[in-house]
Amino acid sequence: MPTLDAPHTQLHLSKPLLTLGAAESCDLRLRGPDVAPHHALIALRDGLLHISLTAPGAPLWVNGRRVKRHLLAHGDVVSLGGVEWRFNLFGAPAPAPVAPNAAGDLELAAYERLVHFSELLAAQGHTEELFEVLLEEVLALTGADHGVLLSVRGAERGARGAERVVRAARSAREGEEPPAPSESVVRRVVETREALWVPDVLSDAEFNASVSVNHLGLCSVLCAPLMCQRELLGVIYLAARCAQRSFDSRTLKVLQMFATQAALLLKGALAREALQTDNRKLRDRLDVQRFGSLIGSSRVMQGVFEKVERLAASEASVLIIGETGTGKELIARELHARSRRREGPFVAINCAALPESLIESELFGHVRGAFTGATHDKEGCFRAAHGGTLFLDEVGEMPLPLQSKLLRALQERQITPLGSSRVTPVNIRVLCATQVDLLDASERGLFRQDLYYRVSTITLELPPLRARGDDALLLARYLIQRFAERYEVSPKPLSEEAARAIRLHAWPGNIRELENRVSQALILSDGEALTAADLHLSREDLPARMLTLAEARERFTQDYIEHVLTLHNGNRTRAAADLDVDPRTVFRILSRARGDREEGHIAFSRAGEGEGEGARRRGEG
Repeated sequence: MPTLDAPHTQLHLSKPLLTLGAAESCDLRLRGPDVAPHHALIALRDGLLHISLTAPGAPLWVNGRRVKRHLLAHGDVVSLGGVEWRFNLFGAPAPAPVAPNAAGDLELAAYERLVHFSELLAAQGHTEELFEVLLEEVLALTGADHGVLLSVRGAERGARGAERVVRAARSAREGEEPPAPSESVVRRVVETREALWVPDVLSDAEFNASVSVNHLGLCSVLCAPLMCQRELLGVIYLAARCAQRSFDSRTLKVLQMFATQAALLLKGALAREALQTDNRKLRDRLDVQRFGSLIGSSRVMQGVFEKVERLAASEASVLIIGETGTGKELIARELHARSRRREGPFVAINCAALPESLIESELFGHVRGAFTGATHDKEGCFRAAHGGTLFLDEVGEMPLPLQSKLLRALQERQITPLGSSRVTPVNIRVLCATQVDLLDASERGLFRQDLYYRVSTITLELPPLRARGDDALLLARYLIQRFAERYEVSPKPLSEEAARAIRLHAWPGNIRELENRVSQALILSDGEALTAADLHLSREDLPARMLTLAEARERFTQDYIEHVLTLHNGNRTRAAADLDVDPRTVFRILSRARGDREEGHIAFSRAGEGEGEGARRRGEG
């Protein structure tokens, strides 16, 4: 008989399926900080033994390599719980047979049915079919008269806030309609996340008032949670009539074991179903919400898209303003792609990325010998963009001496390369972008006022990601698909916790930050779904409960005031004028918001709070 051998101990592989882990119900109980309750299993398939990981993300080492599954061969070394187990195909003589044991028979039947369920799952059947199969296996295993399997979502909001959906319901008798499960029993299991066994329902004061108990004459009830990594996926509810045998503690134990293992197997199927649903919804939404290379369903972004459509037909200079990472260059490219110049070149230059000594040459070009190192002629960005569009990113960072030359080039539509006296005409449209307040910079002498009016014939403002509602979630799901293809990894759905964290995070780096977090999470995550921790979003930012309508209204008011303040660089007087309220009202609401945060109320992280406060002080000063 094959065995797993370790110093001072030996495990006979005598069953078609054996479980390994820290739980008491496991065949091989292991110790160690990295051992999950149900860590792995060894299954007999077609006469061969396979070891498979059942706890996602947990370590399983065979012959020094980390694996998820492995076909065992004689001499393989399996490392679990800090102990090395050597697989011995020839093993030792089988242990002496023992008298038949009803509990053992029931346990063996549970393993066999679990293996059957695993095979069906491996065949990648539809999730609804898997629920049906799972319930059939449980009914056959326990001898119950009725069974209902429910999925649970939002269990973290409490039993009353959790959404429960019946995924399968069946009666042992042909043609008999299964009863609705007892609400009080199911609620207790959702609250405690522990199995519940009621041997005699009729004499139980807590549950005997249930409609299903009275109308159907039920005498015994079992209800077990489907738990996977502390996440409640659903519950299995079983009932037996008084005329039939009641459930006993042995049946309870076997159901708990079966539910635990089945939840681990079912988790992957549910994750795949969620991902397929997300993909389908995402494709449908993208068809409607895509604007060229841009994506946005929020009202504010739809307004931006409408302005781009109108501005694209114009030759006017456009100044695109917005925080870093909001997609200013993408907007510039869309303006070009929808314009009459679409067949011409689109040339982009970042004015903040080049030293002052090189910017003039990059913009206007130079001739050979114009300066040390100029070994050949260079045409420059203005000339390269002839017949198309020139995009000047971070134009607010351009040195003052060069601003006068840029102004002349924009006015006369002609340039003079460095070291040359020859004037070259150019036919271009100029688009500029900045995250600096150019009007304020011109008042402080840091930016030429006449150049400001030249580049800002029309100003287009891009909203930060935190002001775009559910666009962050839409973009996150789109980026998961894009990065999965780029890095050749499997796409994963977002957990409810992750989706909630994305909605609540302030995104100081905007879309660029979202791209960074999603790409890292997709590459490094080893779970079935991306969590808030995978995205490095703090759980402290997640609300512990749903807001009341009054609280939600107050929170929106605070957020909207801070948004308007940001647009006015923290100047409360200007913000109050736009909001049509007294400046003292702005101060009072913001003070109340800060007081709530200090008292530990629901926290919403905000980008650059210290910088924003400094900006407000500068505005008031």
